[in-house]
Parts: sequence; C-alpha cells; structure tokens
Amino acid sequence: MPSGRPQAGTTIGLALVESGHALVFRRFMSQCDAKAYLAAEQLAMRRRAGLWQVPVASPARRASTANSAAA
Repeated sequence: MPSGRPQAGTTIGLALVESGHALVFRRFMSQCDAKAYLAAEQLAMRRRAGLWQVPVASPARRASTANSAAA
C-alpha cells in the first residue's frame, strides 16, 4: 500500500493491518488468508506504522508481538 491506498483485491481488514491501524488476532486466522495478514502485520511493525509507532503496548499488541516472535 505504498500510495496509502489499498490495491485492488485487498480487503479492508488487510489494508488496516498493513497500515498499522489494526492488529492480527490469531484466534480468527482460519477465517482469512493467514499468510497475507501476518506479512502485513510484520510490514507495519517494521515501518513503525500506526499502532506500531507508539512505544506503550496494549495487552493485545503485546500478545501480537509475542505470537509473531514465536512464529
């Protein structure tokens, strides 16, 4: 999403995760393209986009980070 706009075929959920405005909840991974969502979250984390630019972590963000590290 370099232009700030989702590409054709991208769901709003995936666009939100990639931009750092949503977290991936692993509990619901069976209902979506897990690889795409995890890759989007990793990209947002590396870019320090959205939620990832804030140094204070919420419980959901801590869980997301812990799950990413374990994967």
